[in-house]
Order: sequence, then structure tokens, then C-alpha cells
Amino acid sequence: MPRYSRTREQEAERLGISTRYVDMLRAVQRLRPDLAERINGFYTINMAYQEAVSGVASPTWTALCRAWNDASKDDRQALLDELEEDEPEEAGE
Repeated sequence: MPRYSRTREQEAERLGISTRYVDMLRAVQRLRPDLAERINGFYTINMAYQEAVSGVASPTWTALCRAWNDASKDDRQALLDELEEDEPEEAGE
């Protein structure tokens, strides 16, 4: 079992997350370090934890997160523009 230099509380304060998320993050780091590296705004600690403990993630969501993270800034903006164009008009507009 890995030894940590900080307590759960210290790590939670440093990262600005709850101690529960610290526990989940540590579990991901122990079980699936590759998932810990992917955690960001779209691939969350909770998603990584669920995948690490179950061994299964939603393939569609995981693929979408990976594609977004791999896309260039221009490609991301093009997708957002396309999605905005496809949004249905609000009633009364």
C-alpha cells in the first residue's frame, strides 16, 4: 500500500476537494494510474473512480472525453459552433 506524505485533510485542502474525493483519487491512482492522468474538467475523479473499481466505463462518454481532449482549440470551437447552429429555436422566438 502506498504511503502518502500528506494526510487526507491536507491533500483535500491543497486540491480544493473533499476528503471523499481524495480517497477516490488515491484509489484510482492505486488501481488504474492511467485513468488518474486523464482526470480533467470533462473526465472527473468520480468517472475515473467508477471505471477503476468496476473496470467498465461508458464507452461513448469515454470516447467523447478523449476526442475533446485530443482536439485542437480550433476543432473544439468548430464543434461548439456546429452544435449551436443545430440547437432548436426556443418557443416564441
